Formats: sequence, C-alpha cells, structure tokens
Amino acid sequence: MSASMNGGGALSLPESLSVPAPQSDDFLPSERMMQFCSMIAQSNMVPKDFRGRPGDVMIAVQMGMEVGLKPMQALQSIAVINGRPALWGDGALAVVRARPDCDDIVETVSGESEARVATCTITRRGRTPVVRTFSVADAKKAGLFGKEGPWRNYPDRMLQMRARGFALRDAFPDALKGFAIAEEAMDIPVDAIAAPTHDAAPATRTEQVKESLRARVVDVAPVPRETEQSVEPAQPSASAEEELSRIKARDLRNAIAKAWQHVAPEKRAEILKQQFGRNQLVELNVVQLEDFLARTPELLPMEMA
Repeated sequence: MSASMNGGGALSLPESLSVPAPQSDDFLPSERMMQFCSMIAQSNMVPKDFRGRPGDVMIAVQMGMEVGLKPMQALQSIAVINGRPALWGDGALAVVRARPDCDDIVETVSGESEARVATCTITRRGRTPVVRTFSVADAKKAGLFGKEGPWRNYPDRMLQMRARGFALRDAFPDALKGFAIAEEAMDIPVDAIAAPTHDAAPATRTEQVKESLRARVVDVAPVPRETEQSVEPAQPSASAEEELSRIKARDLRNAIAKAWQHVAPEKRAEILKQQFGRNQLVELNVVQLEDFLARTPELLPMEMA
C-alpha cells in the first residue's frame, strides 16, 4: 500500500494507516482509551504514582483534556492531594497562559527579610487586572512560614505560588474548572477536610505503599513536595493494631498475586528469594510487601513487563 499526493501537494497516508488526533470525545471510556492508558501505565517515563494504574491514568487524562492539557501534560501536571485532584502551579499557569484572552501575567517578590511580599497581576482582555498578594506576615498568620519542607527551604517560591494560585483562580475560574492549586492544597490541614459520608472505598495501590514511598509520588516537581497528606489516626490498641496489620498484609498479598498471576510459580519464587531472601509471600512483613508491590513493574520478567 503506497502513499499518495493530495491536491495541495502534501503527502497523505492511506486511511487504514492514519491515526486521527485525539478529540475530547475520544477520551471517554472506550477500548481505544484503555489501550492507550494501559500502555502509558507500563512506562517509566510517567510519575510513579501512575505506573501500573491505567484507571488513574485515564481519569487524569480526561481531567486534563477538560482544561486543555494534552495527555502527557496532564499526567505531569495533576496530583491528588487529600483525595482531591489539583494542578501544580506551573501547570495551572500553562492552562491560563494558553487562553486567548490572557493578555499578561506578572509575578514579583519584593521587600526584605520578614517584609517580603509576593505579588501576581493577571490581565484578562477587556477586564480590570486582578492583583493578589501573599506576604511573610500572611504566611505566619496561616502557620506556614518556617514550616518543615518547601516553606523553610524555598520561602520566596512558596510565597509566589500562593499569590499565583489566588490570582489564577480569581481571574480565570472558568479555565481551571474547579481545580485546586497543589501548592496551596498541600498546606490545608487534613482534619479540615470533611470526611465522606459513604463507606470508604477499598485501599488503592497508592494508599498501600504511600507510607514507605511518599517521596516517590511526583518525579517532576521543581522543589521537594508531597502529593498526598495522610490522616493521623487515633492510636489503636496493640491487638487492634495487630489485626489491622494482618488484614493489610493479606490485602497486599492478594494484590501481588493478581499482579504476578501470569508469571510461572518457580520464576516468582526465584525473584522473591533474590530480592528478600524468602521463599513465600507469607514470610514478608507489611513494609516488604508494600515495597514488592510497588516495584512490580521493574521486577517482572521482561517478557511480562
């Protein structure tokens, strides 16, 4: 089958070989969509929190399409914090700058020491500029300034992100469509978020491994930051804690068995022995099980990966 020249002199491919550019409707749940997401979920070039989770890839891609982000942009820009999707500040900035009615965005940090103030001014065509500020005094009032992590290591950057978040959401709420700004959402106390009234969903793979691997959630962040905050539960009794640990270990073993179901038993035993010096999954503790499940994509035999 050969290519042909169209009337304008451009090379055109036969219809059977052409792949149409994705449209928003194409990214509704479909076989094509799931094939795409399954392929992406097996890649090491996406943030680790999406690896092995095609369903999460699909939701992130769909959310990104709704605000104008292409699939790979969405996977790099969307994080889940306290159960709510949020856009990293750079991603939200890209969404707004892409709008034809965004005339200008100016960000500054002025002042010295504890008199520093970050200012973000956004000019939307035909409207009064939106100016939002966030100062060291504001950060102290909110209990943020000097907080362990980015607020201590990169205070000017965090002041800038907070002023930017306010301005973006106030000037272009229709562009962001309700997305939170990740740098702001990270600082919301977990106990300030209303608990859902429905029964909790089964633990996801992220929830199973985040305690030991929380630093792995986002690979592309320009400064150290976390994508999820975990609720600190009341301390259970010793017996209750043992029962929770037993249930968690059982669930992890079931998840590993499902992920490795296509691998021959002798090959699984070989990898288990090599990685942990154990012969059976029941010999691993919860932390080891979490690590084993999280590393499944890299440990699977190449022909199964």
